[in-house]
Amino acid sequence: MGEKRIRLYLLYRAPTEPARIAAQLHGERKQGIEPVLLVPDGRQAGTGLLEIPFQWRDLSPAEVTLRLVASLGVENDVPAILVAPSSADLVIDLARKRVWLFGIEIPLGRAEQPFKYVSLVAIANGRPVSKEQMLKHLSPAGCDEAVGRKAKWDFKEAVTAAFKQAGRELPKSFGEVFPSRGGEFMTTLEPFVWPPAKWKETATNAQTVA
Repeated sequence: MGEKRIRLYLLYRAPTEPARIAAQLHGERKQGIEPVLLVPDGRQAGTGLLEIPFQWRDLSPAEVTLRLVASLGVENDVPAILVAPSSADLVIDLARKRVWLFGIEIPLGRAEQPFKYVSLVAIANGRPVSKEQMLKHLSPAGCDEAVGRKAKWDFKEAVTAAFKQAGRELPKSFGEVFPSRGGEFMTTLEPFVWPPAKWKETATNAQTVA
């Protein structure tokens, strides 16, 4: 995870010999492995190792990964999909220029415009992005008014190919989740953008927040 090798241990009852277990697990650090204990909520193992509390009902791989990333403080060292809450249907990794839609990664290759399109509507978070804002975001020179539609079309093609490759269908139509109304662009999905970015209503671009 990031530059760290992690090994998870599920602790379902209090250890009878915490000191021995701690010594054994601390030995893994010499091999470059960071042992992490999943401990029932309200319990402590007393090993001095990193412990992540859990409840049986939320012991899913996604939830464990989310808590692990936060506990280790490696949010900036892992792909955004590992930081995103489970409720986010659209995940944007600004640093790595990667996109996930309903849990499926959408490969965009070297195409910059589709990524710029989807990242801007995600940052707008349900607010409409005007044709002028999209144009200046995609083409600072502002020469081609059709550039926004082209970027959206290319992103749609990438989404179609990715879901076909994964053997899945979009839960909703592309037009439902990325509507264009009166020349404006937006998304109806719950987005998650990492690193966090904010939208300025009067700006022609979004600025990353430190």
